[in-house]
Amino acid sequence: MLPLVRRHSEDAAFYWQQLAGSAGATELPARRARHFAELLTLHLEGLGLAGAQGRDVSLESLQRWRKPGEAFAALHAALAVAPGAEQTRAVQRVFATVTRAPDSLLRGAISALAWADPTHVEPWLTLSFRDDVVRRVASLRAMALRGLVVSDWKQQAGHESAFVRAAACRAAPVEATSVLLALRTDVDLAVRAESVLAWARLVPSSARSADDSAQAASVLWCCVSEQLQLLGAATGWHRMQAQRRLTRWLRHLAWLAPLGHPGVPQLLNQLPPRLALSFVLHHGDPRQLGFVLQALQRPDTARWALWVWRSLTGVDPQEAGLTLPDAPLDLDAPLSAAQQDSDHGLPLPDPAAVVAHPASRVALSIDQRCLMGQPVQAHVLRALLDPSANHSQALRFVAGHALEQVLPAYALNLRASPAVQAAQLARMGIPQ
Repeated sequence: MLPLVRRHSEDAAFYWQQLAGSAGATELPARRARHFAELLTLHLEGLGLAGAQGRDVSLESLQRWRKPGEAFAALHAALAVAPGAEQTRAVQRVFATVTRAPDSLLRGAISALAWADPTHVEPWLTLSFRDDVVRRVASLRAMALRGLVVSDWKQQAGHESAFVRAAACRAAPVEATSVLLALRTDVDLAVRAESVLAWARLVPSSARSADDSAQAASVLWCCVSEQLQLLGAATGWHRMQAQRRLTRWLRHLAWLAPLGHPGVPQLLNQLPPRLALSFVLHHGDPRQLGFVLQALQRPDTARWALWVWRSLTGVDPQEAGLTLPDAPLDLDAPLSAAQQDSDHGLPLPDPAAVVAHPASRVALSIDQRCLMGQPVQAHVLRALLDPSANHSQALRFVAGHALEQVLPAYALNLRASPAVQAAQLARMGIPQ
């Protein structure tokens, strides 16, 4: 029995990690990702059926490895118990470890709070506001993911901890726009950025004035610049965290910045090349394709640039004969971004052929956001998100973020449980 329970714990952590990192998975198709999510669900059920042994084994794994996947499995197992004294003790045991290393473990804990049975987790979320900062942040983030109302939201938005204020921004209700505007001048960098992101989520683009959008973009732009400096000085895990935050902010800035803004080329030159390419992809302005074509010439960005080019134009470079054969693998060469792209299955471009392809010229004349060679409109994004189309998770993440900007009511959380995703897809009219 014990080896089977341990296998459930290890595999649950593994599959969660695959799904958590799938935003950049260019070769992970939708059906395969859904299969991963179904396997994760089965392993979580196995941990829950194991009862106390499942909770003990998953907690031991968390204490040994201290990874977010293990935090997810351990907290989900703890929340499998019906609300009461036993569940409280189990959750407290997990958070005793999470609280010692929140930078690395909190992501997994928040995800568990979002995946767990609502009847088991929602009472705990409300009670947890009386606990320490880490639990308060976890609760706010989970309530935002679940779409729950935070009854004392203003109190949380004014909390002395910047971590709590930033988390409160993510859970901001519709009537919170005036508070969010005030938080744009907060002393903390993350709070300023999250207040802009929350405002953009709550105020539809059709209801924003040009001045309001420009001011929001300006605040977020400054936050990105500060975060770039922090990224340059960070190392190890802190650098990974800084880059994850910067990537998220850039994704939103790409939509706040209007097409043709004269500052975009300057921003692209300031950003690390791979992040700049990701900005171009989310921005969707075909007139920035020249930047992508230049990146094709660089060995460290050539493959990623080709994937961005494909995502913007809709042309499959391999079918169009725009790739080169891979060079023999040098096992002694140091690991580089180019090697990682190769390992992930991205083909090597033929830069001259890509530049000469008609799609490279035609795209430069289009004056609207594009994805896969089509205008960014709701029906196009819906088709890209349909699991039956089997597009890669990376492309679906781009389409999902765009749809959230175009039609916020039809947002799709590609990291959510299969049941939640099925409900969100059904709301779009996509049968499962």
